Order: sequence, then C-alpha cells, then structure tokens
Amino acid sequence: MATTEYIKTPAIKFLQGKYEYYMTSLSSQKLFDVSFISRRSEDKKEGFQRLLNPARAKLITKYYKEGGAIPSPIITSLKKEAHFEYKNGELVMELNETSLMVLDGQHRLYGLNDLDYPIDVPVVIFVGLALDEEAKLFIDINTNQKGVPSALLLDIKSIAKTEDEIEKRQSKLFEFLNIQDPLKDKLLSGESRRGGISRVAFNESTKSIFERGVLSNEADNVIQKAVQNYLLAFQMVFSEANQENADLAKTTIFKAVFGIFDEVLNKTLSIEGNAKVESYYDSIQMIGNIDFSQYSGTNKQTQSRLEEEMRKYLHKSALTRFSTEDLF
Repeated sequence: MATTEYIKTPAIKFLQGKYEYYMTSLSSQKLFDVSFISRRSEDKKEGFQRLLNPARAKLITKYYKEGGAIPSPIITSLKKEAHFEYKNGELVMELNETSLMVLDGQHRLYGLNDLDYPIDVPVVIFVGLALDEEAKLFIDINTNQKGVPSALLLDIKSIAKTEDEIEKRQSKLFEFLNIQDPLKDKLLSGESRRGGISRVAFNESTKSIFERGVLSNEADNVIQKAVQNYLLAFQMVFSEANQENADLAKTTIFKAVFGIFDEVLNKTLSIEGNAKVESYYDSIQMIGNIDFSQYSGTNKQTQSRLEEEMRKYLHKSALTRFSTEDLF
C-alpha cells in the first residue's frame, strides 16, 4: 500500500458532550490496512489495549464464514497526523497504516482480516482526541457496557434454534419442574436472584443426567418424573430437619443435591427396585442430620464440601438398613 492515501466515504457526524465522531462503513481489508492497536505490553508509555486472543479472533472468523453478522461498530480514533475533511455528508481522510487507532473491536478486526474476501464494516471514527481522552474512552467502553446475562442467553437459545440436543432436553426438564412441586416458580428463566435457581445453575447441575447418567438413555418423561420424585424426597427430608438453611432453592444445596443424583438413584433402585418418592426418601433420610447453616457460601469449595457430607450420610443410610440377622 502507498505511504499516504485518501479515502472518501459517506458518513454521519455526531456531537455528544465534548466529543465529535463520525459513523461510516469501510471495507474490512481497507480498515485493517489503515488501523493499528496500541497495546500496553508493547508501548508502556502510551499503549492501553489488551493482548490479542488468537483463539477468539478465529472464532469470529468462523462466525463470519458461516454467514454471521456483527452489526456493532469498530470504534477508532483518527490520529492528528491524518488530515480529514467533512463536507456534504462525506468524510475525506488522508490515511496511512497508522491513522486509525482501534479503541474497541480489535478481535473483530483481526477476525475479519482472516477472511478470504472483504466485507463492509460499520466504523465509528473519533477525531481530535488527546491520548488521555483515548484512554478514558477505552475505559468507559470496557467498563460501562454490560454483557447479556448468561441465564438470558440460555433462555433464548430455543428461540434462536441453537440449542444442542442435551440443552433441548434440559429445557424440557426445566419447564416441567418449574410448574411442579417442589420447585414451582423457583426456576428463573432469564435472570439471577436470591431465592431461585438460575438457568445457568440448573444446566450446570443437570447436564450429567443427560450426558452419562443412569437415566441418559431414558425418555424425557421418565427422567422428568424420576427427578421430580427425587426432589420431593429431599423436600421431605429438609422439612423434617426443620432447618432454615435447608432449602432446594439455594444454589449451593441445589448443585450438591444433583452432584449425588446418580449415586442415590443407583442405591434406591438396587434396594427398592423403583424410583418412588418414598424409596428415595429411605435412601437419603439421614442427610437431614447435616447442619446446613455451615454451607452458606456459593463458591465451588462450599458446594464440594456439602456434596461430600451428603455422600457420607448417604452411605450411613445404606448401612443402617441391615439388621443384626443380616450381618451375622
């Protein structure tokens, strides 16, 4: 490419607060040719961008190749050395390979560059920014933007028809349990809050049932009833324990309960030959002796400790079923 080049492109001018910027569209190849990244690791004095994650850029390339679209603009700052003029709705820029500093969108930029063909890219171009203003905008963009909650993304996957087979089966179980006791209206579709189980926590907890569990090859209605009975049995145990902290709608307890699901089911089937509520109850009854006030945290370590203690009482429960005659 030549040292200096002019580009003329239709653009819309905006004034917000003290900032002047333009919205336009550039060819992905042209944008890559005239843009640069000011990374902190490469320029300790003035750089502020993070390191490129090549794997993330490759995923973006793959997404574009599959026909995807990312309508959000790449945000840049026109360096003072590059002459520009805005007249009659057109932006004329004297550009070279270090004319546009990328403030947001470096992974999209590199993902686009790996395509075998150019595509139109929406671009925001700030003009007249000092270095401190560029850095402040970078901070504002990366701290004030809030991503879509994971729970909401999971919830709308069915609408977008992007659920895999396990997620589809989990969705059916989620919907079934949310209208049945003991979790009626306690499963949260697109949000996270106290007193309920988020879609993310639900999917993490139940995934193994469909992947490799005892019931993985069973019909969905069989799994739904087996799981509901399991939860009803725990509700009975928790009710008898009469502990304020023993609640299935607490995420740590919910995850721990499903962490031992297959073990309880195997034991119940081997002893009782069925998965009825009362049969589950016989297997887990002694779990009610746990002091659940000791497990108020939500981290993985707390969940693992509770799961292990549940497992200990599960085995105790099995041993107490033997009479003296059985042992001697």
